[in-house]
Amino acid sequence: MRSLAVVLVCGFLMGCASESSMYNRAVVSNDIGLYRNYLEKYPDGVHAEEAQTRIDEVLWNHASESNTMEDYLNYLEESPEGSHRGAANRLARARAYEEAEAADTLELWQQFVERFPSDDKKHTNAAHRVEVLSYAEHFSWTPFTHERANMAEQKKGPLDGYRFYTEFSNKGDKTVTLAKFEIEFWKDGRAAPAKVSKWNAVIPKEQNHVFRDPGAWPPIGPGKSRGGIWTLGDIDMPEGWDFDKDEIRLVLKDLWFAE
Repeated sequence: MRSLAVVLVCGFLMGCASESSMYNRAVVSNDIGLYRNYLEKYPDGVHAEEAQTRIDEVLWNHASESNTMEDYLNYLEESPEGSHRGAANRLARARAYEEAEAADTLELWQQFVERFPSDDKKHTNAAHRVEVLSYAEHFSWTPFTHERANMAEQKKGPLDGYRFYTEFSNKGDKTVTLAKFEIEFWKDGRAAPAKVSKWNAVIPKEQNHVFRDPGAWPPIGPGKSRGGIWTLGDIDMPEGWDFDKDEIRLVLKDLWFAE
């Protein structure tokens, strides 16, 4: 009987030693895989709670160092009850918005809207970008032509200004009430380094006339087309760019639609 008791005690001690040894190896390496192996074998072990805490910290430290949306989301998936889940969600959302804003692609804006639902300004703006980029394929324009012009529109007057022209076409089912463009100066097949000019090519009629661009035109309805003219007395042209020979391109930045 005494022999049996000794055997049981020895077995218990050996089991404890084996558990502690396995946990200590995980601590020394600070490896998530080893912590998980320990928890799988000893789910109610002496160090189970501590092992889970260490996994949480390793995941969080990695996410903090990389500071990417993917690793913050990975933290939330791998440690859903982790102590940093609030910060991880906030930072994942911030990184996702920054990435979408930098790339300005339909795919990234859609991902942001779907992954991080909210009613704040960022979500509203993201939803608007989804609407604009989804509709952009229906709103087109001809190559941006330009010429020297007389600001007073006198046929024999001096060419003291610049006139730009394009033809807009709205092939979608919405009325475009506001269209904003950036104007790029191109030389030898690439954009010349310069300040980018902005042009609001469509502006609602109710907007104060004082603040309307000279080239602003009324809304463009579904299936409609019309020309857009922009006349300026001066233009900030990049060094080396030739107004009479080089190219100007329009880049669509924003659209608003009638409700």
